[in-house]
Amino acid sequence: MRDLTEIKYIINENARKTDTEKASVEFINSEVVEKVRNFHKSFPEYKVTPLQSLDELSKKLVVGKYMG
Repeated sequence: MRDLTEIKYIINENARKTDTEKASVEFINSEVVEKVRNFHKSFPEYKVTPLQSLDELSKKLVVGKYMG
């Protein structure tokens, strides 16, 4: 059985660098977002998933509140 309290992560060393090439997101405008949202809503099994407060994870990460 695996340890459910262990948090695995990878640090993105390039996340805050300004000299690295970033992916363009110019094509993602409000019209595209609406089309994608409507596409997913067209599936019969689609439903909004409510956020859950992850209090134990918040404590472990030493943050005020984490919703996931």
